Amino acid sequence: MEVTSRTKRGDSARIAVSLGLGRSFVKVGALQNVSALRLCARARLAAIPDFFGDDVVFDPRKSPGDRLYVPAENFLLSFTGDGNTILMSVWPPGDQEVEAILGGDKEERFLEATEISLDNKSLYFAVLDGPGIWLGLALEQASFADKDIATGWKRPFEAKWRGDFRLADRTDSWDIESARNTVDIRPFGKVVYPFWFERDQAIVRLIKKDYLGTALVYPLDRKQNTPLMVLTPVDMLRETLGAGPCEYVLDREGLSPRNPGGDRQLVSTGVCNTTGATQHFFELGIECREGQLIRDLADDVLAFNVTVRKRLEEYRAFARNLAELCGEEAKRNPAVQPIAERAERLRKRLEDLFAERLKAMKTPEEGVELVQKIKDLTREEDPENLGKYLDLGARLRGLAGTQDSLAGAFRSEVRLFRRELGAMAPTDRATMKFVEKLWERSRSLLRKKHYTEGA
Repeated sequence: MEVTSRTKRGDSARIAVSLGLGRSFVKVGALQNVSALRLCARARLAAIPDFFGDDVVFDPRKSPGDRLYVPAENFLLSFTGDGNTILMSVWPPGDQEVEAILGGDKEERFLEATEISLDNKSLYFAVLDGPGIWLGLALEQASFADKDIATGWKRPFEAKWRGDFRLADRTDSWDIESARNTVDIRPFGKVVYPFWFERDQAIVRLIKKDYLGTALVYPLDRKQNTPLMVLTPVDMLRETLGAGPCEYVLDREGLSPRNPGGDRQLVSTGVCNTTGATQHFFELGIECREGQLIRDLADDVLAFNVTVRKRLEEYRAFARNLAELCGEEAKRNPAVQPIAERAERLRKRLEDLFAERLKAMKTPEEGVELVQKIKDLTREEDPENLGKYLDLGARLRGLAGTQDSLAGAFRSEVRLFRRELGAMAPTDRATMKFVEKLWERSRSLLRKKHYTEGA
């Protein structure tokens, strides 16, 4: 179907709207004098799912202005219909701009419409609906902390469900577990996992007393036992964009970890495992006979530690460059100043953490020296070799453990920065474009992680 209208100047504007046979979405393309499309649908919340990290959830009650710019991340979910409808907007990779129009007052504020520029490409819209397909729950009282909160809402079908906490300054995202579980999560420590199902009912638990905001639950992807008639956001991405572009959006390729030993293939992953295996030869007194193997294992330890150290330097360089970039941009655009201040705090935080642990990590040269001393023990039999090795092995494990934990801490800090960046919701195009640039830079850094970094 072609739709023609007139602009205020009397010019003709035309779009093409199509619904293909067996398709579950509407395709809209510009034919003449159309640069953007406004989609009117009142929504309580909106979200940009991130298959790589944390979602960006927009809560109109947190935005004082009438408009806000949204990162153009290829698709947007609008949660409408009192929990019964999800409106999904999809667009191919390009230079689109997305702007949300807000309405209502105070606690009754809502997303009134979304404007999406076409960038000479088609837009796709789909309705994912069903009784109770999503849940939005305000958890803003400190009394909710340290309690299992029964939501009263039950999942209507099997799927991979996502749980989001839209906090004051960021969004934290979690895959919903099938049962209650206690886990160790950076930077929270040992906590009860915040989302799980109990006889299909969603249970929520706040991680700490100030972990207050809005909880959002929705289906993200299908599982093997998801009903065939049910459509999830990932299904719609595949239908609209096709397999290749869809995999690019899902960013699965970037999730594969880097080789823990860099260019060297390790016999045993991890310094603790490798030094533990090596100790066996010293205990048997055969370290000289098995000298070549021990020296190879020592080189494995060195390669592992060097690889983690290089990863730490990547994080430090990123933070330094980020602070410099944001500082320069703030001189041109004062609206970027809060972002520049946050980037500087990230740089300082990483440097402080590095300085605190430098004594235990030692310099790269000291790490090389420890490994060389282990190799030297294999050159000549000596009853004191075992004692010397036990000391060297303990020191190497201390070095490695400190580096490993720091890599996890660095990742947590950058992820926190990225989450807070998504919650800033700029009100002008220039700032939004800059935020998108930082968003992509931080994504690039977090990809290809070393396994010691954790989630």
